[in-house]
Amino acid sequence: MLNFIGKTIKENLRIWLILFLVMLLFVAVGVVYYFISPASGEEIANKLISEFKERGILTEKDLLKKTLLIFLNNAKAVGLAALLGISGIIPVFIVVGNGFLIGLFSAYVYVNSNASLMSLLLALLPHGIIEIPAVLLACSGGLRWFLLVVQRRDMSLKMRIFEGFRLAFYSFMVSLPMLLLAAFIEVYITPIIVKMSL
Repeated sequence: MLNFIGKTIKENLRIWLILFLVMLLFVAVGVVYYFISPASGEEIANKLISEFKERGILTEKDLLKKTLLIFLNNAKAVGLAALLGISGIIPVFIVVGNGFLIGLFSAYVYVNSNASLMSLLLALLPHGIIEIPAVLLACSGGLRWFLLVVQRRDMSLKMRIFEGFRLAFYSFMVSLPMLLLAAFIEVYITPIIVKMSL
């Protein structure tokens, strides 16, 4: 099992690193956008909060249910990235969109709360260091599917589609336990760390 996980991560590493840099860039874009256009930034952040409330992610009191809601929300996103990766657009869109929203929402929380920059980082990093790599892994698997179909002329189209799907599916499957662990940390561990920092 560990060999399978290690091989899957290794196969996706180059594209993963590129997508990581793209996400970092759009985190910065999200922060800058919020400070350049605070009214629009507030509107986007409030819509995001309303959406999370509707899904129960912010309102659910039962911690186990909340963990599952966060996990399922993220699993749906990475599932789309990996299993529709043959489009070439969806994985990139999810990386760009997530990066932008992380940056924008972080700026929103920083401006509209009494939280210090350290508290904000402590609220994001414990689960983020697992969740973000998991998202990028699924996205890189989906993008590899697209690149395989486009570039590998030494294989039949049918084989390219099949092999690309296999790569994307494996990436998706490896990302799922990472997302579950990240959701558990976000619900059970992160609040404790943030309280200790206040």
